[in-house]
Amino acid sequence: MKNKNIVIGRRSVDLFIESLNLVKTRDNLYINDKTKEYWKLDSYHSEMLEKDFWVLEKLPVMSIIELIEAIINTNSIEEAAVLSLIIYERDFDEIKDNRLIMIQRFENYFRENCITDIDYTKIRISIFESHLFDETNRESIINKSYSEIKNDAQFYKDISKRSKQLLSLLNEKNI
Repeated sequence: MKNKNIVIGRRSVDLFIESLNLVKTRDNLYINDKTKEYWKLDSYHSEMLEKDFWVLEKLPVMSIIELIEAIINTNSIEEAAVLSLIIYERDFDEIKDNRLIMIQRFENYFRENCITDIDYTKIRISIFESHLFDETNRESIINKSYSEIKNDAQFYKDISKRSKQLLSLLNEKNI
C-alpha cells in the first residue's frame, strides 16, 4: 500500500501500532511520540469482499476528494474497497456534490485510460461500497419546498443512473 495516511489489514496495523502509544482507549486513538502524529483505529466490513478490515488512519483524516483520488491511484482492490467504505461512512452525503465528483472522476478515468482488470474491479467495488448506485434521497426534507425535495430526489436518481451506466460499460469492456 502506497498511501502514507492509512494502514489497512490486521497484520499491517499490528506492526505499525507497535511504534505508537495508546492515548484514548474508548476512541482507539494513538500517538507516535517521535513525530507527534495522531492515528485512529477503526474497522470496516466489506460486503463485496465479504471481509473485515482493520484500518489505522492518520489525523487529520483525508478529505472525501483525497479518498476518491486514492481509489483511482491504488492498485489494490482491498484498499479501494476500504477507501470506499470510509467515504460512505464519513458523511459522504453531507455535501452531495461529493457524489457528483466521485461519479465524474470514475467516468473520466474510464474514458481516458485503458481499463485493466484491477481498474474494473476497484471501480465496481467502489460504486457498490460507497452506495453510489443508490438513488435514495438522503437530503433533509425539513423546511424545504416540494420542488426542492423533488430536485434533490432527481439528483440522487441521476447519480444512480450514471453509476449503473458506468457499471454496464465496465461489464461490456471486461467481457
